[in-house]
Amino acid sequence: MSSSWFLARRLLLWRQERRRLNRSAVIAVVGVAVGSAVLILSLSILNGFEAEVHDSLMCFEHQAVLLPRSPRADVETAAAALATAGISTRPYAERKLVIQSGEGYRLVTARIVPNLTDHQAAFGKAVIQQLPYPPLSHGVMVGSLLADRLDLLPGDEVRLISPLDISLADPRPPQLKVSVQAIYEFGILDFDDTYLFTDFPAAEKLVPRLAAYSGLSMEGTDNSGTERPLEILDVEEWELRTWETGHADLLTAMKMEKLGSTVVLFLIILVASFNATSTMVMSVMEKYRDPGVTA
Repeated sequence: MSSSWFLARRLLLWRQERRRLNRSAVIAVVGVAVGSAVLILSLSILNGFEAEVHDSLMCFEHQAVLLPRSPRADVETAAAALATAGISTRPYAERKLVIQSGEGYRLVTARIVPNLTDHQAAFGKAVIQQLPYPPLSHGVMVGSLLADRLDLLPGDEVRLISPLDISLADPRPPQLKVSVQAIYEFGILDFDDTYLFTDFPAAEKLVPRLAAYSGLSMEGTDNSGTERPLEILDVEEWELRTWETGHADLLTAMKMEKLGSTVVLFLIILVASFNATSTMVMSVMEKYRDPGVTA
């Protein structure tokens, strides 16, 4: 076989082989590009979701709370001591109650606030339904899931029951009829289904000691300054709890979800990169003998 036929045959076959390698290289490059785009998109979505949850928690939760550890801890005395040191706090109360509507019962956590109307205004767009006028009686604000379970609308009457305050003189638990003033929705199951809000006058009428303060809340305090109250108060009498420690499981789940998505998508990009590298190596190896033939 003459050298001209040999070179023609080799170049013809190489063009066919090169087409196969080019297709493989294009697929590998597209895989790297798609994997990178999906990785960036997924991280953006997860970061946006994390920021949305953070904003919802900040609207719903206290930045940090001081909880008494012993009966000797007095909320008003501690608030005065912190105010002297320039630390702004506000008393708050929280209690387990039963809400009844018709034949439906739900165990909820009642957060008692100084003014329910102001608290409702602070929720902003999270309030999806509300009364156009102030309620005639004491009001409550409930979550959307709780309202769906009990078939509640603004203006409906419900009954609050405190099962923990049964006395020997009267075995019946204290009860109070209130009106649904507003319905909120944060999109978080634990909040929309298990929390309701009422004010101190309603709590005082239900059970006098129900309106007693549960602790002190610290609003607008960054995490770097949350340890200051423990330098003033007795650490054996008070416990500091931030919103992060209160929702550690949710925050850990979000971090693990982001980490898992990043690892899986990075492996996809890594496989596509190996494919592109192997294609280029094969292309170079096929061309090793060409310079020697044409020399």
